Parts: sequence; structure tokens; C-alpha cells
Amino acid sequence: RILRLEDVRDIYLTRHLMTHLFFIVAGWFCYLLVYRMTNSRLLGLFAMLLFLLHPRMYGNSFFNSKDVPFLSMFIVALYCIHWAFRRGTIVAFLVCGAAVGILVNLRIMGIMLLPAVLALRAADFYFSDNRRERREVLISGAAFVLAAIAIYYVSMPYLWSDPIGRFAELFPALARHHNQGYQLFQGQYIYSEDLPAHYILTWIAITTPPAALLLSVVGMAASVGRAVAAGIRKRAGVALRNTELRFELLLAAVIVLSLLGVILLSPHFNLGWRQMYYLWAPLCLLAAPGLRAVGAGLGRLSLPLPLLPSASLRRIPPAAWLSALAIIIVAASAFPVIRLHPYQQLYFNFLVDRTTPEYLGTQYHIDYYRSARLEGYKYILRNHPDELIYMSPGSAPSDSGVPRILTLFAETDRRRFVSDPNTVPGYYVDHGGHSLLPPGAADLLLPPVIYARQMYHNTIMRVLAADLSLVDPAAAPYRAIYRTATQGEPVLRSRFDVYRNGQRLTLAQDACSPADAQRWFQIWMYPAYDQDLPDSYRRIGRTFTRAPIITFDGKCLAQITLPDYAIRRIDIGGIGTIRSDAYLERLRQRYDALTALKPAIRSEFSVYMQDGMLHYLKLHCTQQDAAARFFLHITPADESDLPESRRQYGYANLDFQWSDFEVPGIAPVTRDGIAFDGKCLITVQLPEYAIAAIRTGQFIPGAGRLWSGEFAVRPAIGR
Repeated sequence: RILRLEDVRDIYLTRHLMTHLFFIVAGWFCYLLVYRMTNSRLLGLFAMLLFLLHPRMYGNSFFNSKDVPFLSMFIVALYCIHWAFRRGTIVAFLVCGAAVGILVNLRIMGIMLLPAVLALRAADFYFSDNRRERREVLISGAAFVLAAIAIYYVSMPYLWSDPIGRFAELFPALARHHNQGYQLFQGQYIYSEDLPAHYILTWIAITTPPAALLLSVVGMAASVGRAVAAGIRKRAGVALRNTELRFELLLAAVIVLSLLGVILLSPHFNLGWRQMYYLWAPLCLLAAPGLRAVGAGLGRLSLPLPLLPSASLRRIPPAAWLSALAIIIVAASAFPVIRLHPYQQLYFNFLVDRTTPEYLGTQYHIDYYRSARLEGYKYILRNHPDELIYMSPGSAPSDSGVPRILTLFAETDRRRFVSDPNTVPGYYVDHGGHSLLPPGAADLLLPPVIYARQMYHNTIMRVLAADLSLVDPAAAPYRAIYRTATQGEPVLRSRFDVYRNGQRLTLAQDACSPADAQRWFQIWMYPAYDQDLPDSYRRIGRTFTRAPIITFDGKCLAQITLPDYAIRRIDIGGIGTIRSDAYLERLRQRYDALTALKPAIRSEFSVYMQDGMLHYLKLHCTQQDAAARFFLHITPADESDLPESRRQYGYANLDFQWSDFEVPGIAPVTRDGIAFDGKCLITVQLPEYAIAAIRTGQFIPGAGRLWSGEFAVRPAIGR
């Protein structure tokens, strides 16, 4: 409002500018802090350049409005802490507290510096020589805490009505990242709750310049070594006084305790270590004493240089080693910043294979920001300078708003991208995302790729021609594919006819409307036997891909290659489900076997309990059966098996609905929900603990129950 910014592009670019400027300011604070720590301008300059030239941090500094400002403020807060302890005045600690309060406002993780400062102040109190010094320590410590709390409170209006209660509510919610989903890590799709302990360590190792990371480890080890040596010499008290060694130990503690907290608390991280970018601040600060230690070690070497006239000249002074190493390491960090422009945020180092074509993208998510799409839209604008550009929904402005990627274009260019339900889209801009497909099951038929961008020999963006009339010579082979694939009877008739020819699945529409053309089909494939899936997909239980639509001659066509193992079910979003004959026969056999038993509940659905599973059966399914919601309340034999949030109710709530089965992955407690031959069969996995009673039924929200039943499990034993 002060700058009178109204256009969305101006707003976004201003945010980018402010985020980047704050990052540059943080680099200056890094220089000042290292200069005060080491009394060396060379080391200060080295640390500043190292901080600014981390390729991922530099790339993120233009658009990451959460993690980079927190990183920047973290180093400012560290500088204020160092400055406050050197000055020792109440005013200095008030400023220090204000900096920490702002840091906590940006991200709750910043609260770690509050006990850190108090611990250092407690050490000062312990080693104080007289009562006056102790009184000053207490007053300055109290001033620090009050300033941090006051600034945090003033800058967080949410707390104003109930400061204590709302902070108690906020802290556990903000301290833990709840980013649930599957992540591609070391070639496997891993659910966020199952990420290995080395997840963050691996991401830091493969996305940080190795020399900088090595120097940080050396600096940390050197600081700890000096502290141990001081303890051995019984001078630990001297080391723990207000010294530079103590501050270096604080930096090391921040790194170690943060990583230990991640391992022990197992937060659900979202694609990489960006929530932990603040660790780059202490790592950079420790790299400076690390460089000094390496330079001093090399300075003690006598090199065999026969051209030098005397042995005394063969010893290179530490300052020369220091300067040479600083230049080499900074240059090594700057090189990828220049080479990868404007995709510095996609940096990987040599610890991963960056040369095998399309390999890195099968191991890790490369461009989870999908930033390369911007280049695709620029390409389309350059090649269509004077006309409207029709795009698929979600990639062009619409009534629901402008996609953020297009806000970086001028308004006149934004208006040229049109999403019209009555017009066939001309292009797709694909970010090169990862389909959940095992080896050998890649997409067979993609629209023609008219422009692509690669990074580390991996495709990170493609511009695809959805309307082949724009690239008419390319339509000929697709006409032949259409004629061949649509021979015979379809296995499924819906808005699109679905054909299966061996391992090829074809979706075809002879009279294709513009609405039909504006689709990406979501396709899930379930194996007949779980062991057929590669290990990386067993937790998911299925493979997944997307199939874009190609249009030509008024026809629509999409085609994929199926995996080379037996498939029991294929779900095609918006179209329907295909099941194998063998799978249907197994369903019939399971249904018949269950009906031969006595049900635990006989009502609208007959409910059977067998082998740790709950089975719901009905002979004639209706639309209401599919629409109504099921409630499932499990009373455990031992109340301690319940989550703490459910103990007041005395049962676990595992409610579900039919769509949970038809949309894969929605309900993790379910195994199958199938309608076949007019019958319904729903199978639900019961908890592992001992069960005392089960109550279940169906209801319509707002209208009441349709049916219900309850039965005791005797004896109350687990599966």
C-alpha cells in the first residue's frame, strides 16, 4: 500500500526483491560476525561469499519467502547474540532479545536461541567474580527474555486475545512439519512418516558445495577439540567464560541438536531440507575457523620445491595457504551459481550421478518448485507474438484466478493465455514430474515435444503440442496408432472408450469436444500380487501415471504402456475401473466363502470378522449404499492402545465412505471396496491391538443413521 503496488506482477517481483535484499544484508552480517570472531577481514569476506554463493540458497533467495528470510534472520540474531555478550549492557541484550523475538515470529524453530542465550548467561553468572556482576547478568538476562517475548507478542496479533493459551496451541502445531505424502528419495517413493533417519543428512550432503561442508565439519571438530584440550588441562572454566570458543561451541550445538531433534521427532519434511536451511548460517560461520585450521596445518608442511634456493623458502606461510584456499573454495561455489543460472535452486554436487541421462530424476525430486515452467511459457510467447494462446485448465488465467507462475509476466502477456472450455488447448507445459511407474512402464505416447529444458542431463520442463494441427506433419503417425488401437471391442465404455491391447492401454474418443480435450487422465494400476511391485512402491501398493490427451482431426487419443506384471485393477480418473477376469473370480470366491459363515451383524450389510479383517457384504447394491458414510468405532481391550486424543471417548474412530475405496490412497485402513455383479464387498483392516467390541453402521450427515450394529469380540485378543 505504501508503494502503491496494484498489479500482481509488481507485488510478486517486489516480494522477490525484498527477500533477496534481506539475504544480501544477512551476508553482510555474516562478514561482520566472522570478522569479530576471528579478527580477520579475509576470513570475514570468505564467510560472506560462502554464505551468499551456496547455489541453492542463492536461487531460493529470490522467491522463497519463508525459509530464506528465516535463514537470513537467523544469522542476524546470531550476530546480535555475539554483539550483546561482547558489550554486556542491558541495551545490547534488549536488542538481542528483539532479534530473537522476530526470529521466532518468522518460524517457531527460532525459539531454540532463547534457552541457548540463557544457558550462556547462566555460565556468566556462575563465573562472575562479585555480586555486582551477578546482578548485571541477572538484569540483562531478564531484559533479553522480556524483549523477546514482547516483540514476539506485538508482531503476532493472533496471540493478543489469549497469549498463553494460544501459544500453547500454536507451538506443537508449528514445531512439527505435517507434510504428508510420498517423496522420491534415493530411487524409492517413501511416505513422509517413514523417511529414514539419514534423510536430512543426505540432502545436506548432496546439495551443498562439498568443500564448504568439509570446512564446516573441520571447524566444528577444531572447536570441540580445543574445548576437550582445555578440559584436559583443567581450564574448562576459562573456555566456558565469554570467549570466541564458547560461541563456536554454541554454533556446533545448534547444528548437532537440530539434527538430533529431526532424527528423534521425525517431522514430515517436504522435499529436501529447505525447512532446515537455517543450518547454513552456523555451518558458514564454522567454515571460517575451519579454513584457518586447515591453512595453519598446511603452513607447517615443508614442500619439496627444488627450484627454491633454500629450505626456509620451501615453507609456504599459513596466510598464503589461507588466501589460496579461500579463492579456490569461493570459485568452486560461484561456478555452479553462474553455470546453472537461472536454476541455481536445482543444484546437486558430485556425490550423486549427474551424467547418466534421466537418472537423477529417478532418484530425487529435482525441481519441486516447478520453476522451469516459466521458461516454457516464455517460449510459447516468443513463438506466438500476436495471438491468443489456448492452454489446458490450470495453466492459463481463469475465473478462479491467475496461476502464480504467470504472475511474473506483464499484464498484456498474461491476458494472451486463455483457458476456454469451448476451445481445444494448443499446448501443455509439463514440469517433468515423476509418475509412480516402475522401470519398463514409461509413457508410450506423449504429445510431440516442441521445446524442452534439461539440467544435469535430466528433463525439467517440456512444451508439448496438445493440438496436432499446430504441428500438422506430426499427426500422421498418430492417425495410424488410432486406427490400430481402436480395433475390436473396448473393455470399458464411458466418456472415452478404453481399449487394452496387450500391455497398451488406449483411451479414444472419435468425436472429441473441447471439454474432452482439456484433460490429463490420472491412472492407478494395482498389481495382482504385491510382491510384483518394486520395493519402492510396496508402501504405496500401486503405480501411477498421467496420460495427456492429443487431439487431431476432431479425435482425442491418450495411450500408456502398462507394467509387465499381472494387474488386478486399473482406475482411470473420471472414466471408470477395469478389473482382470482372474481378480473378479477371486472376488466371487471370497464373497461366497464369507456368506457360508455366520455374520457378526446382519442388517443392510452383513458384517463378518475374519483374519483380522472386517468384511461388509451386500447382495444388491444401490446408489445410496455408495453415497452414505460408514462409521466404525473400535473399543480396545486396553484403553492405553488408544491415541491420547480419543481416550475421553473410549473408542477409535475409523469412519470411512465408499469413495475412500474408489479413490486410491484416501483411507489407509482400507484394503478393498468393490462393486461387482451387482454385489458389494468392502474389506477393512482392523487395528493390531486387542479389541473388546466393534460398533459399525451407515449414516447420512445431517439425516441420521441408516443402520447400525454392535458385537463383542470374545476373547478380546489381537490379530
